[in-house]
Amino acid sequence: EWSPDEKTLTYRMASLSRDERGQLNRGNFDLVMSKDLVRCLWGFNPTVSARAEVSVVYEDGKSSLGTSSVRTTKDWLYLNVSGYTFSKPTVRIKLTSGVKKKRSG
Repeated sequence: EWSPDEKTLTYRMASLSRDERGQLNRGNFDLVMSKDLVRCLWGFNPTVSARAEVSVVYEDGKSSLGTSSVRTTKDWLYLNVSGYTFSKPTVRIKLTSGVKKKRSG
């Protein structure tokens, strides 16, 4: 789900909380987007300095920061989010250019 006000993509995940050994299941999520789509949604051309702000919100309202990595190629942006647990987390992703704006004055 795209939120134009917050400029975030939201994904609702679901899986069993524990595996067959009783260990917590850990999530791993990969997102591949064309640079054209990134420009359309976030309004910048993603480069190697692109960053992802990722938050993971659980059913009880608690949240944590997700571990993420971003890489780009000529035409694509690749994002990986990992380390979150289940059963029904919501992953929110906001991309930023990673380039610091110069302040005038």
